[in-house]
Amino acid sequence: MMVDYLGVEDCITFGMGFATNALNIPAIMGKGDLILSDKLNHVSIILGSRLSGAHIRRFNHNGMYS
Repeated sequence: MMVDYLGVEDCITFGMGFATNALNIPAIMGKGDLILSDKLNHVSIILGSRLSGAHIRRFNHNGMYS
């Protein structure tokens, strides 16, 4: 139904934000990629980042110079 509404061939919908973060990050990031992540990110972002296999560099919350 969503494909008809959006007028596209394919689409994916998620019923909650946790799944959106946890499942989409590994879909677009992978080994050899670098994720820069705020230390206070939500656990769904942390999980998605870990599942991706990418290298993760964490920085202090809102610390652009850390």
